[in-house]
Amino acid sequence: YDVPGSICDSLGINTSTMEKMAKTVVVKLWPNPTSGKVILAFPSLITQSATWHLFDPLGREVKEIALSAGQQEHSLTVEGLPGGLYFWKIEMEGRQLESGKLIIIKG
Repeated sequence: YDVPGSICDSLGINTSTMEKMAKTVVVKLWPNPTSGKVILAFPSLITQSATWHLFDPLGREVKEIALSAGQQEHSLTVEGLPGGLYFWKIEMEGRQLESGKLIIIKG
């Protein structure tokens, strides 16, 4: 990856640093699929205030949760949202830390 003249080299991207960051940024979200309550766990990830965003399949934000520095877990409800596939991301200082999918099922 870090080959002189490569795209990573020209963009100033150190892939070994990126690989280390990718290994340390782990967000767990369960249960998934869910029908009501969801737990977010992010050990040693939130070092400053951050925001968790939930988007519907059309990219519209349907939920936003503020996360505090040092927080390692957060419980939230998805009641009132229709069943389907949703996408989430966590941002800190305008930078995306992690993202994923959430499936909401209705009984």
